Amino acid sequence: MCATCHVYVDRYAGADPPEVGEDEDEMLDCTSEDRLPNSRLGCQLFAGPEVARIEVTLPESQI
Repeated sequence: MCATCHVYVDRYAGADPPEVGEDEDEMLDCTSEDRLPNSRLGCQLFAGPEVARIEVTLPESQI
């Protein structure tokens, strides 16, 4: 993991998002933008059949 896919999750509908793992938690401390309570690494969010919708905001440095 590299933290370049840092996103802010605005909505994760249909199921609970996966728990933040230890590696992801450590990487979120190294992002170029502030870590917020809804910060996640996009590569760790999975959209299976039970997930109706995922909405995210990209941090300014990721645009």
